[in-house]
Amino acid sequence: MWKQSFLKYRGLFISTTAFVFFFILYLLVNYTFQNKTINDIRYSDVIQKTYSKMNDEGLTEALLRDINTIKVGGIIKLSSNDQVTLVPIAKQLPSAELTADELLAAIDVNDESLAAERMSEISLLAIAKKERSTKLLNTLQVIAAILTALLYFMVIVQLVLQLSKGDVVEVQSRKETEGIMSTISEGIFLLNSRYDIGSEQSASLRGMFKSEKELEGHFLDFISAYVTQKNVELAQEYLELLFGDRVKEKLVEELNPLKEVEVNIVRRDGSFESIYLDFKFKRVLVEGKVSHLLGSVNNVTKQVLLERELNETKEAQVAQLDMLKSILHIDRNKLGLFFNTTDSILHEVNDSLEAQGKGFSDGDIRRLLTTISSKIHQIKGDAAILGLHRFEFAAHDLEDSISAIKTEHKTITGKDLFPLTTNLRMMFSDLEDLKELVNKFSGIQTVSSDQHVIDTNHGSDLSTDDIEEEDAQVPNSPESYHADNIDIDSSLQQLVKTVSERNNKNIKLITSGLSGETIPKPLVNTIQTIATQCVRNSIVHGIESPESRLDAGKPEYGTITIHFAETSLGHILKIRDDGAGIDEAALLQKAIDKSILTPEKAADLAQGKIKALLFHSGFSTQNEAGMDAGRGVGLDVIKRLVDEQQAKMNISYKKGEHYQFGVLFPQAQT
Repeated sequence: MWKQSFLKYRGLFISTTAFVFFFILYLLVNYTFQNKTINDIRYSDVIQKTYSKMNDEGLTEALLRDINTIKVGGIIKLSSNDQVTLVPIAKQLPSAELTADELLAAIDVNDESLAAERMSEISLLAIAKKERSTKLLNTLQVIAAILTALLYFMVIVQLVLQLSKGDVVEVQSRKETEGIMSTISEGIFLLNSRYDIGSEQSASLRGMFKSEKELEGHFLDFISAYVTQKNVELAQEYLELLFGDRVKEKLVEELNPLKEVEVNIVRRDGSFESIYLDFKFKRVLVEGKVSHLLGSVNNVTKQVLLERELNETKEAQVAQLDMLKSILHIDRNKLGLFFNTTDSILHEVNDSLEAQGKGFSDGDIRRLLTTISSKIHQIKGDAAILGLHRFEFAAHDLEDSISAIKTEHKTITGKDLFPLTTNLRMMFSDLEDLKELVNKFSGIQTVSSDQHVIDTNHGSDLSTDDIEEEDAQVPNSPESYHADNIDIDSSLQQLVKTVSERNNKNIKLITSGLSGETIPKPLVNTIQTIATQCVRNSIVHGIESPESRLDAGKPEYGTITIHFAETSLGHILKIRDDGAGIDEAALLQKAIDKSILTPEKAADLAQGKIKALLFHSGFSTQNEAGMDAGRGVGLDVIKRLVDEQQAKMNISYKKGEHYQFGVLFPQAQT
């Protein structure tokens, strides 16, 4: 760095160095000659005063001492406040040494005339030397002044020439910079350590922000008008890391909060335009230290939107693939039952939303939402038992939307239900996609089956009637199913596995009488839905964690038993778990906390009626709603289905030991 600077300004360096050298030399020489001249003047003054003293006082002893001091050197007093140190006359006035001897000899013989004559000669020699020293000093100062002026002029000329050359280079560089800045498509700017935006900017930068003038001011204040406050705070932390020297630049690139950030630009007509800008920052090092940050901005709106579209397409393909994987392991009759039930419920919910009008009060709409939530919860359970998690999650999202409407609005109007239509539309779309996949897969199965028959027919006795019979086994539509072929047990086993893993429980399921041959067709869907809701409730609410069960002296695995059978009174369904049962005190306290009961009514509530709280819409012992429980809807679904079948239900439990739910369906189920 210093070598380049020296080569660039070598003329100025040389002239300045010469000027400084000669100036110092002049000071040294001037100091030496000035001291010598002063000594000569002082010596001449001493001689003059001694000569005057001789003329005034004559040859005295004091005069003799002064002349001896002049001869050999020493201190001589001119007055009480003035004394001078003299060197021997042999050094100061070598030519006057003999004269001084003659002066002393004349004084010894008391020859005043000869002494005055010799003293006059010494005085003249001292005056002459003083005048020579003074003249030499003046001449030296004049020469030094001329040389100093010449050298100073050389420095000024070199400086002016260098500055002129620098101005030319700077003007040329500025023109080149402006040319570059006007042609590049990136938005380029500089930031100093105070985060101030520099004046050197590319022309495209103004276009990105729809500004007619260059950007200026504090960078963080500037971007705060376009991005969120959280992004501004993160940007400040990121810039602090870049200006520091402890963290490598590449290590913090991924922390950039302004990478592909969405900004809202105000157009000239006052409308808003949402675009995506990608900010990047590079360190500018000067002598190994960060002096500035070089910022660049690119409009990446097209790339972001294209990438988002590709991701959405990819997600849709993955979702279809997951759905296809799910239906590969599901019995077609179960799918048909699910399609029929779900399609019917979704249309019923849609009709209910369309029917609500201006005359509906807040209470009417809240009751409607409770009914809708119960039906959607049924779909959620039906999807969970089949492993159709996309439907399960979609139903859960719709439940979240219903819950948000209930809690966020003090008074609910028809307009507040609009978000539900979006969720409902997505569920309709997912259902149609699933139907289409099943239809396509059915076609593949049919073709594969036909090809297999044709290939094997060359070496077998398979007839055309057999082929037609085999083709007929594939349903023509996904909605068609045979209720007597539906095996609920396998679905419940898979549900137990999924829900128990989600809730960190160890559960064993034991069933009997759940085959399609023993369950009347009209009860298949009801039995499956009730069993699904009860199993989920047992896993989440009833059966303890493995640790808690071991502490209570129970087996690590909880057991759920489901039994369905026909009796003389009708068909009976029993679902039992060996969990914690029901804590009636905790149940009453939860009802008080949720304002379902007042403390007074809770105290007066008969023991047999406490369990009725479980079927209260929206009541749950869970503090937070999750995927499997917490909204107080599951038992409400069961109650609705039991009422639809004109059946009777019964609940029994013992705290810390078991919980049992039973339903008696009347006869005449075919």
